[in-house]
Amino acid sequence: MKTVLWFFIYLGMIGFGTAGVVVYAVNRGYSSMAELSADLPSMGKIVTILVCTIIATVMILATKRALDYIHGRQP
Repeated sequence: MKTVLWFFIYLGMIGFGTAGVVVYAVNRGYSSMAELSADLPSMGKIVTILVCTIIATVMILATKRALDYIHGRQP
């Protein structure tokens, strides 16, 4: 059960990373993903998704640690 839960959490983080790329594209004025693909190499897109995923992972782990601390369960 725990493995399935972590699978869905990680899937959500990948979705968050993908959403980060979309937000980046919209903020830079791209009207379609095709324009973004023409300007940003595929490795750049992958790196952007990974960076957003890492940020989401750190946020989730920090929140979990803070909640454990609040509830008195010191790690």
